[in-house]
Amino acid sequence: MTGDLDQAGEKKIMQDYPSLQADVLKLGHHGSRTSTASSFVEQLQPKHGIISCGVDNRFGHPHEEVVNILKENQVQILRTDEQGMIRYSWQMFNPKMKVTKQKED
Repeated sequence: MTGDLDQAGEKKIMQDYPSLQADVLKLGHHGSRTSTASSFVEQLQPKHGIISCGVDNRFGHPHEEVVNILKENQVQILRTDEQGMIRYSWQMFNPKMKVTKQKED
């Protein structure tokens, strides 16, 4: 969960934790252009990237560049503007992960 972390913050995390990896990355700042550098995604190697953003938001989030970074790194993209509420759950002693997408009509 990166909150409003920008690329400078990502760089600091990579410096402080050079072997950090994650299965799931909740992208920073709604997938804005100032978040989620390619180097950050390459280091973390997430399987899923969750982007929390509104439909037709005035900022144009997520930014196309960020979406392309995820695609280039073969990260499955989950977006609240397209899929509605996303609930990601897992069990500590069971390697199966479950993604539930819910969109109201």
